[in-house]
Amino acid sequence: MSYCDDKKLALRISEEARQELEINLQRGIEGIIEAPYNNTKALKNKHKEATRIGEKKSLLEDIKIEQERFKAHDLLFKHLMDTSLEYLYDTNAFIIPSDYVNNRIDWIQGVFQEAYAISSFANRDKGITKSGLNNPEQWDAGKIRWILRKIKGWEDKAKSNKELTPYENTMKMPWLVAASIDSTGQVSKLVKMTTGLLDSYLQIGYPWKVSIIDPITKQRNPISLESIDRKISGIGARGDVSGLTDYQKSIAASDLSEELAHSEVRSIVPRDIPTNPKNFVKWRNSWAGKQFFEMIKFESERHEIGDVDSRYVMIPLHSNEKGASLLGKHRKAQLKDNQIDTDPGENENAFLVYRIPNDISGFFSDIKSNKLITEELLQKHLQPTELEEGFFTGQEHRVYKHEKIPGTMNPKRKYANWSRGVQFQNNVYEPPDSWMPEMWEAVNMQREWNELFYEKILKKDHIEVMRELQSYINQVKPELLNMGWDINDIQEVINKISDIGGIDFNITTDKQGNFISSNSFVRKASKWSYGPVKFQRTVYLQMSEEALNVVQKSYLPEIEAQLATDYSILNSPESNLSERTESLERISEYEDRKKYYEEFVVNQEKRMYGDTDTDVDRRNMVMVNKILATKGRTLFTDHKRRRKDRNVYSEGVDQANRANELTRLKIQLFKTVLAFKKNPSLVNYLVDQVKAASGDADIEAGFMNLNYSDQNTAEMFGENATAETIRDRGIFWRSIKTAFNLGAGTSLTNNFQRKNGVINYGFKSVLESMRVMNPIAGQGGTREHTYEDLIQQVEETGVLHPGNAFIDMLTMSMDLGQGNSSDLKEALLPLVDLGRLMKATSLDKWLNQSKTWDNLILSAQSRGDVAGKIDIEELRRVKEELYDIVHGDYKNKDKKYLEKKLQDLKLDIKQSMINRIVKWKLEYFPSGIAKSVLTMAGSERQMRSEFAFIGFNISREQGRVVIPESGEWKYTDSKDAVDMARLSVYMNLFGLTKVMSAKMFRGAVGGMGLQFRQYDYHQTIVEMEWLRSAAMSPEWVSNRAAGYGTLPFRITLQIMKKAMRGGMHSARLAGVSKDQVRYWQKMIKLNPEHDDKNLERATNFFLISGVPTIMLKYLYFNFAPYHVLRNAQNFARRFLSDDINMRASRGLESMVVNKMITISMLLMYALGQLEPDDEEDSIEDALRELPFSMEIITLYLWIIDFSGNFLRGLRPYLPTPIKQISQDKSIREFSEDILD
Repeated sequence: MSYCDDKKLALRISEEARQELEINLQRGIEGIIEAPYNNTKALKNKHKEATRIGEKKSLLEDIKIEQERFKAHDLLFKHLMDTSLEYLYDTNAFIIPSDYVNNRIDWIQGVFQEAYAISSFANRDKGITKSGLNNPEQWDAGKIRWILRKIKGWEDKAKSNKELTPYENTMKMPWLVAASIDSTGQVSKLVKMTTGLLDSYLQIGYPWKVSIIDPITKQRNPISLESIDRKISGIGARGDVSGLTDYQKSIAASDLSEELAHSEVRSIVPRDIPTNPKNFVKWRNSWAGKQFFEMIKFESERHEIGDVDSRYVMIPLHSNEKGASLLGKHRKAQLKDNQIDTDPGENENAFLVYRIPNDISGFFSDIKSNKLITEELLQKHLQPTELEEGFFTGQEHRVYKHEKIPGTMNPKRKYANWSRGVQFQNNVYEPPDSWMPEMWEAVNMQREWNELFYEKILKKDHIEVMRELQSYINQVKPELLNMGWDINDIQEVINKISDIGGIDFNITTDKQGNFISSNSFVRKASKWSYGPVKFQRTVYLQMSEEALNVVQKSYLPEIEAQLATDYSILNSPESNLSERTESLERISEYEDRKKYYEEFVVNQEKRMYGDTDTDVDRRNMVMVNKILATKGRTLFTDHKRRRKDRNVYSEGVDQANRANELTRLKIQLFKTVLAFKKNPSLVNYLVDQVKAASGDADIEAGFMNLNYSDQNTAEMFGENATAETIRDRGIFWRSIKTAFNLGAGTSLTNNFQRKNGVINYGFKSVLESMRVMNPIAGQGGTREHTYEDLIQQVEETGVLHPGNAFIDMLTMSMDLGQGNSSDLKEALLPLVDLGRLMKATSLDKWLNQSKTWDNLILSAQSRGDVAGKIDIEELRRVKEELYDIVHGDYKNKDKKYLEKKLQDLKLDIKQSMINRIVKWKLEYFPSGIAKSVLTMAGSERQMRSEFAFIGFNISREQGRVVIPESGEWKYTDSKDAVDMARLSVYMNLFGLTKVMSAKMFRGAVGGMGLQFRQYDYHQTIVEMEWLRSAAMSPEWVSNRAAGYGTLPFRITLQIMKKAMRGGMHSARLAGVSKDQVRYWQKMIKLNPEHDDKNLERATNFFLISGVPTIMLKYLYFNFAPYHVLRNAQNFARRFLSDDINMRASRGLESMVVNKMITISMLLMYALGQLEPDDEEDSIEDALRELPFSMEIITLYLWIIDFSGNFLRGLRPYLPTPIKQISQDKSIREFSEDILD
């Protein structure tokens, strides 16, 4: 790209504006660290007034510490002010001034968060001496000096303006890269937006899903998906439905609510048109008559109902006041005459149905004049209805190709061909009267929710954010042109950023105000007949293919035949003027139709057969998808095949809010890319980070200079492989490893992550959070909030989402906490299905596997797995098509497409089956109470809720939570409390999504090779921060050698001080008071308040994690010169031989100490200075630190002794044995399949 020198921000703003920015900067810095205040004078006065020697000695130490603290605080404050103003004057012109101030303040706050896992705020509620960094209980000179060292180090790195090194690009955490390469905070803001994208859209969508307290009204929102779901779930429990079990009734009630909301199922009230001339004329002029004559004009409103050949008009009564009044009177009359037992209520929807005359044109001709209408004439045309009142279901979602949606070329599509009753699976039933009052109320609630969501999120928020994006693009375009940019370069940047996420993760709007994504849309028509429509991916592709086939083989030939006829008429000398005029009109209309359908065919074939290898290909594919979604949607979206589960709504909430937040992310990306365009490596890094956040498969992955991105890997596997297929296959194999290796033992180890909280926040904070967030009834909660209130607030922050709690690739398409994961069969039955699938998709005897296919379909259907059933049926269909291709003459591109589809479908089904095992493995434990400790899902959820509460509580203590004098309140009303809750979770338990981790963990290769190393990586970073802060915080430390060299001795002295304090406290057993113990501690200068706070944290880390690590490593080795330690070693082995103790020790293990000892032991072992008790175990322990460790260890064991180590090497790839289900019929069938 070409550009001239950038203008500076300071040159574009007035002196007055500059002064305001400087004031805002100072206020922002003081808001974090507070203005420095020296409290020495007050302490000296206290010293004068003190009478006891111990108090005087302690106060002298307080004065010394305060003087050092103030000095460090003052230096930090001045440095922040000076450098912040310097960056302000030097900032790129593309930075908005107010953005710079906010970003710089956030960057400073980020330094504190990264250093101490806590946000810093000034809070003068308890006076200036307790506010911000003036508070000696929280801050000493060492902590402040470490903050200053970090800031200076990052600022120096940023000033060098160097391109990213391979280490930074692939091995460093994204936020650390951002913080160290840009001290203005612009890059950090973007990266934080990517890492917080999931949390942001989950929190915005939470009130739409769950009834929570509104921060303004202080009332709970009356309508939420939770409240609607609760109402619907209670309906199915009432009334008897022939042929349906209680479980089936609950699902049927849920499906019925969807079918009623979309008018797929309709309650009809049949009526005869009067044949008495006087009554007919009166009816004709009535509301119902006018509706009849208006609707009968359209073919789409002439319905086949029942088993007869007659057609009917269906007039909605509920959507009009007059219609609703008619319906109300009708129901009252029925109640009075005992025709019905229950009034359906004011929310009922019903349709007034009139039979259409067989000869419509003759009917219209005979009733032109009221004077000529006779009873005989009316009886000739108007036949009595053959229908009874009740519910009818539309059997088709029919395309009316000759009727267009107004303002478009899209044909109308409506429900048609109505049959009596409601269909559920293989049953047809009439909904019980006892269902309907509450059912109609639930449907009405859902429609009100739809209206609110459409207006607020889709219409208002989405349109606003899109306008903001377009406005920014419009602003920067002329500036870039003035700076010498080429217009093509500008458009390339705009296209690349705009296309991030593709149509899958963005929302497109059409001219009619509909909101559309890749396989779903929300149609804005009447509130009575719309809602979110979403399809299974397989169904969506099926419909696309079917539509293409119909257009090519039916629609286009018909149009061409009609055009040929009309052109013949036009060119015939025998045609008269009237005929030619009609032909000209038809030619104009049909040429437009032909063009519309030909464009549809071209775009559909591009989507099916097009390449996605280059950026241009991918952009073209995005455009094709948008065109098909907006212009061709009605041709291939059959609503009869839509998803009807209630999850469609919550997924729609996430999708809409995610799209809005992604657009905001793109706006920030535009700003950042333009501000840092002179650093291409950084720009590329940031674009890739946003692509990773958006879910793009085409993202970078690698280690140093080794590139193993999914796109690069796909190129090694031929033309059928794409980045998406490599990504999906990586997910599948990682899921297998998870399913077979994570269990109760891993969960027990996982619980010891609480150690990080003990080190960062103290034992009391962690213990209090465990008490408050105790899920056992009556045990948890605080005075202000019950446990249920608090867990709801934690859920609102987003930190409990499985995508944050586990590596996102391990929880793909899983609903943790839902379904039947408590069933022991789920541990093995998916393997039965996998075996059947492998058998059914073998290359020989393609169409001779009916029993196996039927078993697979029945297995999915018995679980209520609609998607699984659909995928299996589609896989069988694709196999049949491929069989025809192999034995017939088809286009090569069809074969290539179907072969790829076969692979994808097989993978989708396998992934679904493996996900069942993963879900079971993460959630199952026989005891309900123990699930929060001995399952991965339960322990992660429990710990994350505890750490989120720690964050809430810290924010409250900092004065960041506004608590009213009366009424309900919640922590999540405070943005700072939400941020602190997330920080507490992610700094101690970590966020394991790909956007939070380095590029080396991304992609199929990185994901598989380093699958269980992400925790180690994050834990190592945290531990190194604890050690660095302790080593580098003393004032006398001038370099790392001095800091790290003296750290072991300083930690040893600190341990001795702690031991002496512990010994003094033992005097309390002899009756010495706590105050006396503390007094003597002050006398001999052992007051814990005077400890170096960073050193204390590092010492606690060593005692909690370092010592257990040394014990574990020491366990299996004999040190020849130190046999005197044999007794200690034997004791350790006896203590740790128990699996529970071993798991606990592993949970406390330090990553840093472990790696240091491993490396040193391997060196000593190589030099013959160390003798392992069990050579294989020690080598295994070392190999476990490598990428692909599981696979490498298996190969190692098999190489050294294949027969002896066969099962041992195979163990990581074997499922949990469940002997209890060995008699299951499905298992026997599986055995038969194997024998076959």
